[in-house]
Amino acid sequence: MRLYVFLVLVISIEWPSALSAFQDASIPSMILDSTEYSFMKFNYCDKSKAVDVTVLKARLEGKISCGCSITEATSVPIKDDYTQTTGVGAHKLHKQATTWNKARKICNEEGGHLAIINSKAEEAVLIKMLVEARNSISGTSNTNEAFVGVHDLYEEGDWVTLDGEPLHSTGFSTWTTKYGCCNPDNYRGRQNCGAIVVDGGMDDVFCDVNHVFFCEILQIC
Repeated sequence: MRLYVFLVLVISIEWPSALSAFQDASIPSMILDSTEYSFMKFNYCDKSKAVDVTVLKARLEGKISCGCSITEATSVPIKDDYTQTTGVGAHKLHKQATTWNKARKICNEEGGHLAIINSKAEEAVLIKMLVEARNSISGTSNTNEAFVGVHDLYEEGDWVTLDGEPLHSTGFSTWTTKYGCCNPDNYRGRQNCGAIVVDGGMDDVFCDVNHVFFCEILQIC
């Protein structure tokens, strides 16, 4: 009877990066019966469902074979300062206000992105977080709005996400009526960044005026 020892490396990176790392053979391997085995296991978010992906690479006499298995994740890693909501995602409200571009960079540094609202349920989660944090917001007098990951910086009136996807394809494209009709109204000709409003919907705001902001982690479902 042969005894196989599995070497598992658990990581939390996105699918394309994981495959690249695996193909470059940058993970530990083990040789058994003249066959070199490499294993990788990581979490992946597929259509709002967290799954565990296990990849096996076997090298024998110069030939390489690969295979993988996908099972529903029993647990998903999450940063301590992010709030996970089942069926919605994981979000963090940064209560120190800054500009939209600086907010974008901060979210990227945390391994996520400025939040992109995909449903009324997600809108409700963010509004609740914003309302609860009102008394601890700093750097701005506006406690009614928070930056999210949409803009029309490329072309006026053509609202897209950080990934360049049309706003109407996200599942949520509601604009606020709090300030009257016709939002987004591009006030003074330079309101090109999106913000969620505590009364519901989004508002177009000045990108260089400080607001608090929501980050979202990509791999959390």
